[in-house]
This record gives sequence, structure tokens and C-alpha cells, in this order.
Amino acid sequence: MRRAALILVPLLAGGCGGGGGGGTISARRLDDLVLQPADVSTSFRHVFIRTLTGAPQLTVRYTRAAAPTTHGPQVIESSVHVFGSHRAADAGVDDELAALRRRPGWMPIDEPGVGDESFAGTLVRGGVRYYEVFWRDSNATASLHVNGFEQRLPLADVLELARKQQRRIAQAG
Repeated sequence: MRRAALILVPLLAGGCGGGGGGGTISARRLDDLVLQPADVSTSFRHVFIRTLTGAPQLTVRYTRAAAPTTHGPQVIESSVHVFGSHRAADAGVDDELAALRRRPGWMPIDEPGVGDESFAGTLVRGGVRYYEVFWRDSNATASLHVNGFEQRLPLADVLELARKQQRRIAQAG
């Protein structure tokens, strides 16, 4: 499975992208590991979404009302899942990569350079650009799902958000 990931999008080795350096991240800090209101513009409204499975994971979604001339993200979904081990988190990243590869129309994009390993993809549908960024840091996986109007949402905006979330995860490790 790892070989397939390397063919699709190069995975970043730890230490080159601000990774976690091998520590363990506690599930008790889950609320601190996703983007916070201070990380996004004040024009966003946020909603926390907890999983019903009892698994140590959390998703927060930020939305804003927008017109087709609005620049930047319209929807930001920040997620984190804390696993019991680095190996389980690695398997989680492999599963996400496999799922992204199966989606029609999704294209791999530049290596995001966050965490110990990462990948990203994009899709344009109906004038809306969608980005997904996934990464692992230590025993946690994180993801960002961001969308906005096609010509008004550059990858740099999405990667800036990913780096903000990664700093939170690195601090928790």
C-alpha cells in the first residue's frame, strides 16, 4: 500500500515538514487539535461535530455566506483522529489515500509538507473548487476539507490553514 501512495503523491519523511518527531499525542487534547475560531476569519460561523462511535476523533466545520465574488474558503472542515499507535495512524493515512484515489475526478496535487507524511487532492465541480489535505503526525491523523469558488481559492490559502492546524497538533505532542 505504501508503494502505491508514493506513486500517487510523494509522502514527506518526518523532520522535513515540521513533523511531530515521534511523540505521542493524547486523545484528552482532542479539542485543541482542530482549527479554532481564532485560526479563521471572523466572517466564519463554526459548528463542532462529534462522532457517535466513541472513537477519539473530532471534526469542526466553519461556513460563511458568500457571493461568487468572495475570495478564499467558503467551507472549512478540520478533523483529527487520535490512534493508539503510530502504526494505526499510518494505516489511517493509507485508508484515506485509497479512498481519495477511488473518487472520480479527484486529482493529486503538490505535497502539502505538513506532519510526518501527507498528501492532498483537488476537484472542480460546478464552478466550486474542493481541496482535501490529509496528514499524520505521530499517532494522530488530521484532515482539512475546504471549498470555495474555483478562481478565488488558491492552494496557498488551504495550506496556510493546514499549517495552523499542524502547529496545534505538534504542540500537543
